[in-house]
Amino acid sequence: MVARNRFGDGIQIVGKTVEAGVYRTDDPGFCTWYLYRSGSNYEDVINSGFSNEPEEVTVVLEAGQDFDSSGCGTWTKVG
Repeated sequence: MVARNRFGDGIQIVGKTVEAGVYRTDDPGFCTWYLYRSGSNYEDVINSGFSNEPEEVTVVLEAGQDFDSSGCGTWTKVG
């Protein structure tokens, strides 16, 4: 599996389905996101956030984490 640096909503495995790094979305609707410790069956929440404004949202993704987003549009690696 090739890690990508651009992705949409859904669950991503950092280091496997997406590259680690800083990601930004600038077209969210009602955006919610969760960052989990990989292997925790989505129970060990490291961080989470939401936005109900059409504003830029930025997250830092590191290997060993799972990322889940909804309503956030497309995430693009910026760093």
